[in-house]
Amino acid sequence: MSTHREPRFWRVPGRLVVHLIDGLPWTVSHVRPNPLRQHCRQLARTFRVSNPIADRLRPRCRRLFEVVADRSGLLTAVHPSEFRSAVLIRMVWYSDAWCQPPEDWWPDTTTSPRVQWRSLLRHLFGPYPVPAFFESAWFVEGPLSCPERDWYCLASAGKSLRRAQGMPPSVSARALHLAMQAPADFTIRQALRWGQLRALGCRPRFRKLVLESGMASDFRNDAVWLKLMAKVAVTRSGQRDFGKVVDFLAEELRWTGSASGLKWVGLPWDELRTKARRFWRKALAQSQQQGVAWPRAELGNPLFRLRLSHCLRDRWEPMPEPPLFESGTQGRWRWEILQLTTQLELMMEGRAMKNCLATYGKLCREGRAAIFSFRLAEDWEPTTRWCVVDVDPSSRKVMQVRDRANHRLPWQSVPFLRDWARRHGLN
Repeated sequence: MSTHREPRFWRVPGRLVVHLIDGLPWTVSHVRPNPLRQHCRQLARTFRVSNPIADRLRPRCRRLFEVVADRSGLLTAVHPSEFRSAVLIRMVWYSDAWCQPPEDWWPDTTTSPRVQWRSLLRHLFGPYPVPAFFESAWFVEGPLSCPERDWYCLASAGKSLRRAQGMPPSVSARALHLAMQAPADFTIRQALRWGQLRALGCRPRFRKLVLESGMASDFRNDAVWLKLMAKVAVTRSGQRDFGKVVDFLAEELRWTGSASGLKWVGLPWDELRTKARRFWRKALAQSQQQGVAWPRAELGNPLFRLRLSHCLRDRWEPMPEPPLFESGTQGRWRWEILQLTTQLELMMEGRAMKNCLATYGKLCREGRAAIFSFRLAEDWEPTTRWCVVDVDPSSRKVMQVRDRANHRLPWQSVPFLRDWARRHGLN
């Protein structure tokens, strides 16, 4: 029988979490409440190894976590699936914005843990009231620093967000003012989009369509999205296909850039909607040709379109030589060569080059073809697609080179292509 017992101070949650934040060893089975045990696991993984970030956070983490563990139920009564200790670590990262020390915080223990956490936010970051949706800033995954948390600190300090760092320039002063009235269950970016829609005078039904689409949080391409919103807001019919159009434009933006997105969004609404329908029907057909059996192919369902897009992004084994990407210059010309390794890339390339490249997916997947996109630019202009190169990996032979509209190109007479093929042993 083991006579080992846990240290007496382990029965005090605050002293236990400080012990873990110091990176000291512990025994999982000796921590009784399961929520506290799971939070301790997370803290042990975070602070077990010394590194610059963890060492910087340790002193104030000791202060905040000891108070939270002893005076509230955030760590002892709430499982990490509902409230992760990473939220408190993010608050420590922004400790330079604290207005009061955590030791002065005394929550009302009769309230819910969520209410206790809100009182901790108000205690630490200032007395100025902020809209409830701003609390979502502390649940944004990723790096400890992010624009949403910067905006929360500014708002809680009573400062203007209009010129805040990272604030999308497409959000006008009126849109920002209206965004402050957004519902509490929105994220900050959804609230900003909601404010833009209200500033445009969009109806509630259309606002719901936008917030359910992929553009709700994407402010990098607002030159396209604002134009689309203004176009559809005045359309009395056809808004049912709005999600298809947004997802179609998102794929265009991902692969071809904002110039292509602006070109498509400049089309009349009916024509744009037809383009989007054809794109998704073709994507579905291409996935079925690859052997994917969909139990329910509902192109009107955004989750199905997301799964379809992910399916088409599955990569096949690329040809090891030439490399996936290569670039160079020759005189005043700058060239890039990109090997296409997904069905979606073939579709987008074929659409831009007006050829049947999308049908080569099966050959590429079986290792019987390797497709390279050749792009060219003069001086420092953006590169544009110039031709497509088809190589047989087994014989390393250039089977064909086609420019726009499937016209054959005598590649031996093109210095860029001839030098590239010779350098990699292609014939």
